[in-house]
Amino acid sequence: MKYKIIKRKNQKKIIAKLKEGEVIISTPYYCQQYIINDFIDKNQYIFDEWIYNYQKYQMLDIKEKKFIYIFGIKYQIIYQKEKINKININQKIVYFKKYYDKEYIYKYISKYFYFDIYEILNNISYKMGYDCNLLKFQKYKNKWGVCFIREKMIKLNYKIIHFDKKIINYIIIHEMAHIKHPNHSKKFWNYVEKFSPQYKIYNKELKNYSGI
Repeated sequence: MKYKIIKRKNQKKIIAKLKEGEVIISTPYYCQQYIINDFIDKNQYIFDEWIYNYQKYQMLDIKEKKFIYIFGIKYQIIYQKEKINKININQKIVYFKKYYDKEYIYKYISKYFYFDIYEILNNISYKMGYDCNLLKFQKYKNKWGVCFIREKMIKLNYKIIHFDKKIINYIIIHEMAHIKHPNHSKKFWNYVEKFSPQYKIYNKELKNYSGI
């Protein structure tokens, strides 16, 4: 297994994280190599588990296997010399006229299926009694979405396009529930359960994808 080592001047201890299937280890600037090696050896089983789970729950591969999950369904990615990008829903293929980075692909896919998710938002807004009819997609690192009641808007992580619509439904309910209950209190979860009885299952499943 290969590791990416980053040395930082103001760092006091060794820290490891997984980013897009790669284990990144940041260390104090003058940390000696034998100390880094010892850290890797002691945590090897953890890193192996990280990689295993990443590959198991991987939702997008633009280089090797070339696939993307959209609404829980696996689509093949094909690069070809065409004038436009397009999606064949029946054949489960996404055609790109050239190679793009992940951020472009997420923006393209979320825009393409914008009204599918907007329909979910509209239905939930009606059921929960909130006037939230503006939807935007954004890149988030540590959250699936944020609801802004004053602006009547919800911003969703564009990576939710990977998930089954039942999970997307739960994510929107979760964020809109914060309008009434700002924190994750018992009252909050009881309120979420009212609109999403299986929220515990969806919440547990989402934790598997925290590193995508």
